[in-house]
Amino acid sequence: MLQRCLCFLDKRYGKLAVITLKSMLLDFYGVDELYAVKQQLMSDITGMNLDIDLPHIPERRDGDSKAVRIVDDLFTMFTFLDESLNLSKLPSYVTDSPDAMPSSRLYEGDLSVLMKVIERMEKEIRELNLAVPPLRRTYDRNQVIRLYRCLHELL
Repeated sequence: MLQRCLCFLDKRYGKLAVITLKSMLLDFYGVDELYAVKQQLMSDITGMNLDIDLPHIPERRDGDSKAVRIVDDLFTMFTFLDESLNLSKLPSYVTDSPDAMPSSRLYEGDLSVLMKVIERMEKEIRELNLAVPPLRRTYDRNQVIRLYRCLHELL
């Protein structure tokens, strides 16, 4: 799995928008896989013996958005290599199963409309989850349930 992710990132970096690539990585790979990829990439960059130092990237990431920060670290490393003209010095990452890598078709073309709808729904659900707890303190349980159902019907 590690090689698949590195192969995917190496081959797609610079060809797709960064936001799309980040979304694809976060949707397709788990935190543990992304952490292993980060460790491997850091090791590979260290082994390149570059004349310039890699920007500081914390070894570990904790917290709620751990996966997002790991992906940000991966892009920090790729951007560093790209800007220092060292991207081509990375080892060649290959995979035996390209079908097991994310497909950009889900994020482009006809299905991009569906992805935008899903993203908008996720945002609205997050906003509702933030709005409901303060309402619970103000209203009794039955009032909150009726209000929540009303809001849900509007969506």
